Amino acid sequence: MVPIARNLAALATFCKSITVTLTYNLMRVIFSVFTLLLSCFTAMAQQPSAGAAAQWDQILSEAQKQDKIILIDFSTSWCGPCKAMDERVFPDQAVASTLQQHYRFLKLDAETDELGRVLAARYMVRSYPSFLILDPSLKVLRKEAGYKAADKFNAWLKDAATNQKERVPGFSQQKYLDFPSFYLSAFGEKKDRKKADSNLVRSYLDQQKDLTGESAWAVMNAFEMPEKYFKYFMDNYPVYKKKYGKSIEGKMAYGLFPELQKAITAKSTAGFVAVLNRIPQFFDDAGTQQATYLFNIPREPAFFIMKTNFLDTAKTITPEIRLESATGMLMTENLPEAVYQKAAGWLLNYPGIEQSNDVSILMSLALTYQRNGNKDKALAFFQKGEKIGGTEEGYKDFINYYKKKLSL
Repeated sequence: MVPIARNLAALATFCKSITVTLTYNLMRVIFSVFTLLLSCFTAMAQQPSAGAAAQWDQILSEAQKQDKIILIDFSTSWCGPCKAMDERVFPDQAVASTLQQHYRFLKLDAETDELGRVLAARYMVRSYPSFLILDPSLKVLRKEAGYKAADKFNAWLKDAATNQKERVPGFSQQKYLDFPSFYLSAFGEKKDRKKADSNLVRSYLDQQKDLTGESAWAVMNAFEMPEKYFKYFMDNYPVYKKKYGKSIEGKMAYGLFPELQKAITAKSTAGFVAVLNRIPQFFDDAGTQQATYLFNIPREPAFFIMKTNFLDTAKTITPEIRLESATGMLMTENLPEAVYQKAAGWLLNYPGIEQSNDVSILMSLALTYQRNGNKDKALAFFQKGEKIGGTEEGYKDFINYYKKKLSL
């Protein structure tokens, strides 16, 4: 019986070892398959089709032969400001003349044109309209987004044409870059866009030898960074800033916002101020960024007292920022009297304020003088603001709001 028992025990041990080995090998197979699939999803996208590549080559060749620089207008079919540019700005005689003299003009739909999608991805164009100016050797001279009035747009075009030594930092002269397919899927028509899985972003960044390179930065800038990579970005911020310029500030602003939300959730004004005090190390115009964050505070007395004290004492805050903040604070209901008095002081002490023709400022003056008991001045500034803005459709509701608030 003993030998049989020993054999059975040995058999059990053997079976157990086989089970463990099979389980281990199975897990290795599953992991290998997962890694293979992930690498497929992060596979590098190749150059555009032959037709789109030939189109771009022809434009570059024409610009070279004509000794012109290239303006690309990135637009979409649904973009209102894009249509306004087409209707009001590009037909302008001065704009048309500047384009004719200095530019090879290319208008691309960033969603439906293949070349539009490829170049939008290459040059990190995510808002419309966007305007990119390059020379034929692919030096990026200017990059701007948003509607511009004809006179300002023409001045911008002329400046780029006559001052070609300036360059937009961070863009190499490489014609195409190898981007992961999930990055390119963020471009194109809205219905076809796909939000990248965080695992894909992490896997791609894990494979990068240089996280400050163009392709890596494009991915980091386009998607939410995994925590360890945002920390890397913060720790190496001077390197990114030197390479990519002010364009990286938007990503930093987005990355710091969750910390502000944590402070708001915890009702911690001290925590909020701690984040504000970190801003100067990251932003050139720190005061403007601080004011932007302060604009989004809860409408609670403690936070408005914190806001008032910060705006009044921080060295980064200019009189112009205080003035703009004052106009908003003066029309906010149910704030501590000390907040109103401080905001009124910023307003009234601003040089030449009573000669202003800004409707918002005039209404703020009317509100302040009424609060201080000077009804005649309150009425005078309201009437001046009503005269300036009352005929414009966008101001009617605004003026009626103040008329009711002032009981006029």
